[in-house]
Amino acid sequence: MIGVAAPSLFTDGTERVVNYSKEFKEEAPFEFILGEGKLVVEEGEDLPVEVILKGKELPEQVYLISENGKFLMKKTGKNSFPEL
Repeated sequence: MIGVAAPSLFTDGTERVVNYSKEFKEEAPFEFILGEGKLVVEEGEDLPVEVILKGKELPEQVYLISENGKFLMKKTGKNSFPEL
């Protein structure tokens, strides 16, 4: 009955045994959702980015990492990080 209710219980464990040399990282207890916005900008313009977090446990800080550096996003709500 467990196999019917939660088949990943068996398949995930089997994959780890078969691929014993592969590194398996623990999944984060949250996910990033990008807010809708302008996806095309002129060269040199700022690209506004909004990140909304969803999950059981949410991080206190979120960083935006680009070729220009690492930027701390400002938290405006429990799970909202708009960056202009």
